[in-house]
Amino acid sequence: MIWILVCLSKADLVYFWPMWVAGPWGVLLVIATIGGLSRGEPQRWAEKQASRQARRQERRRRRGGY
Repeated sequence: MIWILVCLSKADLVYFWPMWVAGPWGVLLVIATIGGLSRGEPQRWAEKQASRQARRQERRRRRGGY
């Protein structure tokens, strides 16, 4: 956002310096995402969510609600 405001205030495109901040973090996030996908994290997360939902429904059923 700061880079965009600087460009607008100068009415010219200036050197895209945010890449030095966003670039390394982007690379780390991509590596972490690929690692998580290769270990099956989305499936584990979905199983954990389904288990939580089942426990919630069981508690509601025991209480006489829902």
